Amino acid sequence: MRYTTRETTFRNADGTFNTTSELIFTPTLQDHRTIFTCQVYHLTSKEQVIKRIILTVNYGPELVIHYRTSDSDVFLPLLKNFIYVEHQSFLELNCTADSNPASIVIWLKKFWARRGGIQLVAGVSSSILKKMNVDHSDSGDYICRAHNGYDSKESALTISLTSDFGSSFPVRSITMPIFVVSITLMLIWCCKRKGWCGPCNSGNSKQNEHRGRSGECSTAEDVDVQKKITTSEL
Repeated sequence: MRYTTRETTFRNADGTFNTTSELIFTPTLQDHRTIFTCQVYHLTSKEQVIKRIILTVNYGPELVIHYRTSDSDVFLPLLKNFIYVEHQSFLELNCTADSNPASIVIWLKKFWARRGGIQLVAGVSSSILKKMNVDHSDSGDYICRAHNGYDSKESALTISLTSDFGSSFPVRSITMPIFVVSITLMLIWCCKRKGWCGPCNSGNSKQNEHRGRSGECSTAEDVDVQKKITTSEL
């Protein structure tokens, strides 16, 4: 049980009584701005005595990031720590900090050569990062950081551009290396398959002669090599 009460009553020297009632609990974020009411009843009083108290709870920031990809759209909660956007598209990120007192909220972009990142925009209780035309230079890791006198929090986010092939892979970071490796492997396979490379086309015919059918060269190629060796010996 979150709330407990404790009441004490003692008699004064003049015969009157004092009664005290205590409400005991541990405040949480949900208790901020909660109204508590103390009511006093007595047989000799025509009206009850009512005292209201508004509770103020001080706490550190809790971050929530919303986004939209059009200036006319409504903001949606960002449920993951990454987002894919089209090249030259619109992107707006709103980082909000729920705290008391209000927090300073900062957007930063991380750079490997700059410890802690570079500050982009800042605000009180919230900060908006807007990109009118997302470019390749806008992709990367971002941080929303908030702090007040009680605590500090940060949330990381990665912005990636969708590939030109229509998939959701980041451009130039994943698609291009896979493409290059695939073409390279295909060329090597064709080279070996057609006999364009390898020991069959090397200049050392003597080694090819002794390789025979156990090597990578075909029988027809061995016959051609043998003819060349015989002609040169004559």
